[in-house]
Amino acid sequence: MALEIWTVGISHVAVAPRAAARAEAQGFDGMVVVDSQNLAGDPFVGLALAARETSTLHLGTGVTNPATRHPAAAAAAIASVHVASGGRAHLGIGRGDSALAHLGMAPAPVAELERFVRVTRSYLRGDGVSFDDLRPYERDGARPVDVLGLANAPEDSRLHWLPRDLPPVPVEVVATGPKALALAGA
Repeated sequence: MALEIWTVGISHVAVAPRAAARAEAQGFDGMVVVDSQNLAGDPFVGLALAARETSTLHLGTGVTNPATRHPAAAAAAIASVHVASGGRAHLGIGRGDSALAHLGMAPAPVAELERFVRVTRSYLRGDGVSFDDLRPYERDGARPVDVLGLANAPEDSRLHWLPRDLPPVPVEVVATGPKALALAGA
């Protein structure tokens, strides 16, 4: 594995594109933006705008989390950045320390992080995700699709639109503590 040098940018729509262009001009390999809703704008919008201003810089989240994002929504958002950037997107996932602290919550448990990583990777590969794997993400009172009587109801959940000419988005787990580090492969 080659050594890469990345920098941290701000996901504000007016700042991210300029910061990315500057980072690319300075020779950085990549730039991540935070996914902490109370501290910065939407990271995926910032990354998509940064993709338009760069041609070689890798772009990623630093980091998203399983508590404020559904895995299908996170996968679709970063896959959109991947397409917009010509395959330069990366998805950093962690327990959500700052994002959740600003909502008065503790970081997500490691088991929740593990499930989110597994399900999100499945989406990004274009694999189907069983509805049973999505039960932990159901909102209160939600009814399963099979009780709705829909014709041609889906048998699983998947991103049908993923381009086949790009490799899947790389997923990196950012972690501290022995259990989370074990999940990250450290």
